[in-house]
Amino acid sequence: MGKNSVPLKDWKELYEVASRLESLKPWKYFEETDCFSINLPKYGGLYFCSIMGALGESLTISVYKPQEYQLLKTYMETNNNNQQSMQVVRCFNCLSVEYSNRVYVPKESCGVIKKIGLKFRDNNSWIYFENHTSGYMPCNLVVDEVIVLTQVLQHLFCQIKTCFVDNAMDVDFEKQVLYREYSKEKGIWLNFPVSDFPFPSLEFDVPELTDEITLTKLKKKAYIADIEIDTLHFPMIPIEALPDGPNRKLEKQAYGQVLLFVNHDDGKILYQETIWPEKFASEEYSKDYDEAWNLWDTFLQYVEDNGRPKNVYVRDLPHKFALYTTCEQLGIKLYVTDLPMCDNFEERLLSVIRSMS
Repeated sequence: MGKNSVPLKDWKELYEVASRLESLKPWKYFEETDCFSINLPKYGGLYFCSIMGALGESLTISVYKPQEYQLLKTYMETNNNNQQSMQVVRCFNCLSVEYSNRVYVPKESCGVIKKIGLKFRDNNSWIYFENHTSGYMPCNLVVDEVIVLTQVLQHLFCQIKTCFVDNAMDVDFEKQVLYREYSKEKGIWLNFPVSDFPFPSLEFDVPELTDEITLTKLKKKAYIADIEIDTLHFPMIPIEALPDGPNRKLEKQAYGQVLLFVNHDDGKILYQETIWPEKFASEEYSKDYDEAWNLWDTFLQYVEDNGRPKNVYVRDLPHKFALYTTCEQLGIKLYVTDLPMCDNFEERLLSVIRSMS
């Protein structure tokens, strides 16, 4: 058994608690934006849970660390809760339990289900679990993740059953988080709503242009058309297609990326750089590559070659902070908003990918 192989007894315990949660039908009570928080110091501290399925299209429970939950929450608010764009995947850093149809269950999960001896027959009754890491396709859990997810789901079950099935707790999820922690003083677990929950501050790299000669030169550039900038993530090359060798580093399939500069008015592509997934298999490349700094370097070169856009539009906070200081220095207005022209490019790109699969 490999170091990350999960013992069947641990899988069995996780499946049992996931089945108990399913029996409560939590998606009938809650919306995806309703937030549950559980404090488990022995298992990594604070976790946030989100329940998707109120509309019946997808039954999922996702578990986030605080920073990851806050990043996704901010992204969805900024992009008007637009989940149609697959770009939301770059903010998915979580563990999830999926209740789905047999056709969607990954091969590895089918093997686990068979070994445990579980039987699922109804639609949306098949259970499997995934790790979602920004930049990578979903993958199976390792042993530490199984243990953590089991603990979190056990406490989420207790929260829901105690507060909403057995007793009706008044929680205003638009303003409150339902919080659960162990009281040493009382010797019991407590559940209570918290207003103005202290979410952690998000931290990002903020590159700054310190070369005064270059700064002066760029400030003299004429203003040009407004642009949208994004780093699109897209599924591309299966991991089994990556080249073998000492630099073959990936243990899971990476998304490809396209750094895109698009005219905000007419959708003309002004700059395009594709970063293929197999590049992440190179230890040297993956160690040195940083999305924010790559964006910043490219933006400086674009301004030098073409001029200063009056307005720059980006999709999310990491991109905003990558360009924030430089845009201020150069007198360029920067906005975080929807990117319709980049979305049009994404739709065409995904159409081509689907036609090849």
